[in-house]
Amino acid sequence: MQSEKMLLPTTALTMLGLLWASCVPAASPTPTSKPAVPAPKVETPVSKPPAPAAAPSPSPKPATAEPRYGGTLKVAQRGDPPHFDPMLSPTIALFAIVGGIYSGILQHDPTPGKNENIIADLAEKWVISPDGKVYTFYFRKGVKWHDGKPFTAEDARYTYDRIKNPPPKLIPPSRQSLLEGVDKIETPDENTLKITLTDPSAVFLGTAAMGRMVVQPRHIMEAKFDMRKEDDSVGTGPFRFKRFVPGVLYELVKNPDYFVRGLPYVDGIQFYIIRDASSRFAAFRTGQIDLTAVGRGTYLSASEAEAVKREMPGAVAYEYPALSNFGLVPFFEKAPWSDFRVRQAANLAIDRQAAIKVVGQGYGKVGGALVPGTEWAIPEPELVKRPGYRQPKDADIAEARKLLAEAGFANGFKTQMIVRAGVDDVQSEFAQHELRKVGIEAEMVRLEQSVWEARLLKKDFEVFTQGNSLNETDPDDIARYYVSGSPSNRGWYSDPKVDDLFRRQRRTLDIAERKKIVREVELKLLDEMPLISIAWESGIRGASARVRNWEPGLGNFNNNTFQALWLAK
Repeated sequence: MQSEKMLLPTTALTMLGLLWASCVPAASPTPTSKPAVPAPKVETPVSKPPAPAAAPSPSPKPATAEPRYGGTLKVAQRGDPPHFDPMLSPTIALFAIVGGIYSGILQHDPTPGKNENIIADLAEKWVISPDGKVYTFYFRKGVKWHDGKPFTAEDARYTYDRIKNPPPKLIPPSRQSLLEGVDKIETPDENTLKITLTDPSAVFLGTAAMGRMVVQPRHIMEAKFDMRKEDDSVGTGPFRFKRFVPGVLYELVKNPDYFVRGLPYVDGIQFYIIRDASSRFAAFRTGQIDLTAVGRGTYLSASEAEAVKREMPGAVAYEYPALSNFGLVPFFEKAPWSDFRVRQAANLAIDRQAAIKVVGQGYGKVGGALVPGTEWAIPEPELVKRPGYRQPKDADIAEARKLLAEAGFANGFKTQMIVRAGVDDVQSEFAQHELRKVGIEAEMVRLEQSVWEARLLKKDFEVFTQGNSLNETDPDDIARYYVSGSPSNRGWYSDPKVDDLFRRQRRTLDIAERKKIVREVELKLLDEMPLISIAWESGIRGASARVRNWEPGLGNFNNNTFQALWLAK
């Protein structure tokens, strides 16, 4: 098994070619009507902030009257996930391949163009109490786990309680802060879940619909404590786990007992591990792959997107809001980064506009702590007047050198910057170059993700590069990166004022008042710099001419179930 992990990217391509002829079954009869995901019954209207506009390439796929059953979807992926338990460090490397295994209480609509809408998943309807504190979810009946055991509301209660109150030996889930306002989680009967909040919430339905908020089986978690191994991957979703060949292939097959009648359309999904970016694109270009990979370090480049439009009839290169930014996270407890003047000097050194050109090849947006272009974020004309965002950079660079001299580093200083190898390399090299302009020499130490995470947990770092990958545009989703004690707050930043502001905006239902609180918290984060934001990324993902009824979701973590995707001949 160890030798398989060291296989080169070409191994996956070779294996893909050998399987190509045998993996696409004959089409099943066309259904008489196209099944749809049932719409929920909502007694309280849901107000969702608008998503940044996506810009798909101008080569729309031809309309087809009816979907087609059969076929195997082939997807590229950069590398193996660190484990297979969605409860633990739910990275995109994990959710990109297990998204189709699990279901949530709610979900974002997988229908192209409607992904920001919240619809039913395991819960077929829900009711919100008049005071806005009690959410009662009524689950579908007859749902089964992939191992044949019945799903009940107790599985959902156990999952949410384990996120909110993890057992002592479990590393606190990164989603823990999302359930901070939950007071009680109860199951009046086997098909009903009642969640009581301490205060009314402007965001709880969005939390329940996040792609990361999947429900896991209580009987497996209790028996094995966690679900780290690939064969522990048991869900209620449209696909089941079939096999995993480390470094080569992760495969899912159709779940014949999926609770949405008539879905999924495809017989299975094969995720090919192709570590080299040029090899991934070559596989897509030659038709061996239907979908390119998702997540930082895997987006198509601008030139590759142009090649798709120019050379691949019917294929689409989708530009979509990845809801992911990248930046520098300093360790607030360790000198010299504990000094505000040092953090400000680093902030002043960064040329954000150049980052869009160099790192994003023209794709992406300059932004602060919140998703740019939304009703919540500081408008760009205002943002570009702030230190670090101004053009030209001469004044910023001069001010940065002055601050470093005041902090005792007139000749600059050396620091170590730990980086996730193969994920943040390009972004980190850009940051290293920018810091050097003001005399900060950052030695890049590239680490595998598991080692990188272990170093952060042990506080064994000075500064690291990170991207905050969000599930939606609502500002509450960034709270976990900044509130005290959150597992996602890896820079160990802590400010009671920021904690309080996030709590207040969450329970403020008046939209105008909430915007005022959100503005205050973003300005405070920009001032204190727990994350020195460099740029917000646009994702670019390629879909072959065979792919139908699918497009990238809102952010990288939504719309990874492929439940309604089908393949043309």
